[in-house]
Amino acid sequence: MSQSNPEDKARFTPGPWQYDGLNYFFDSKNNMIAEIRGCGWDAPIDANARLIAAAPEMHHLLTLVMLAIHGKLDVEDLAPNIRKLFVKVEGD
Repeated sequence: MSQSNPEDKARFTPGPWQYDGLNYFFDSKNNMIAEIRGCGWDAPIDANARLIAAAPEMHHLLTLVMLAIHGKLDVEDLAPNIRKLFVKVEGD
């Protein structure tokens, strides 16, 4: 039995997603896909926005991790991309 690629079944707007710095996220075709709101004046809106914007990339990397778990990919090859994703989510 062959395994299907989980990304083929993704039911979300493909990335990359961009945050406009105010309240909205846009897809690669500049369609608004989401709105973010704080939970008070001290809400970490920028941190939340980075995390949300990274969702498509996280999904892709998790798909690759699943392939590695099943022996179809070397997990060590994923380390640089995982590090880049952490930097992107954590910010400067």
